[in-house]
Amino acid sequence: MAYIMFQKIRGYRPVRDVEKTTPIFPNAFHWIDAEATVEVRITPLKRGRVNYHGTSWRAQGIKDETLDVKSTVKVVGRKNLILLVEKMMP
Repeated sequence: MAYIMFQKIRGYRPVRDVEKTTPIFPNAFHWIDAEATVEVRITPLKRGRVNYHGTSWRAQGIKDETLDVKSTVKVVGRKNLILLVEKMMP
């Protein structure tokens, strides 16, 4: 509450116009359609892990298929910190 009062005293106002704001992470969606490698097997009932740019991420398959270790997958989305992946088509 005190911080809001300080902002009012100093004359700061929140920006309401969406066009005037810039995203915090301008490249937030650079990982969509990217390739990753499966580290821990992903099944329809169990999440696994994928390696994306040298970092291990929790992952979940979007289709009812099993993704084996060392297979290449495509990142199609994200749900919080879990990457949504599908099998790469040759």
